[in-house]
Amino acid sequence: MADPHTRAKLQWLDAIAEDRQIPHLAFRLAYVIASKYLNRNSGEAWPSHQTLANDLDVNEKTVRLNIAVLAKANRLRVTSGRGRGNTNIYEIISVNRAAHSGFMSGKRVGEPPFSGWENRASRDPQTGEVAPKRRANGAEKAGA
Repeated sequence: MADPHTRAKLQWLDAIAEDRQIPHLAFRLAYVIASKYLNRNSGEAWPSHQTLANDLDVNEKTVRLNIAVLAKANRLRVTSGRGRGNTNIYEIISVNRAAHSGFMSGKRVGEPPFSGWENRASRDPQTGEVAPKRRANGAEKAGA
């Protein structure tokens, strides 16, 4: 059986993989942070955006956007490095403490924490049909 640190990392990655609101690249970013940079004692990681970009073969802006996706989904805590040359500190938010948002294991448990990050229609997890667009007040949008 895995030690508590490894078990927590794997549970965290499983939760991200099951969350349909998190894009694939954000999962890859989470995987790299957890597997290569997460400190076993402190539970923190501090790779630079450039280091992560090199690992994923993407640019730094893409890394920043996907870090924001994980933070907004309450999966990653980011502490700013306070200035040029000082890296951010990343801490995984354990599955127990995370307020599940979006989809988990195919069951809707709340409104998506963000919308519009990609141009694909929301689909009902049970039927696969395109869900009608809704306005902030809950009314269906005309022509949706």
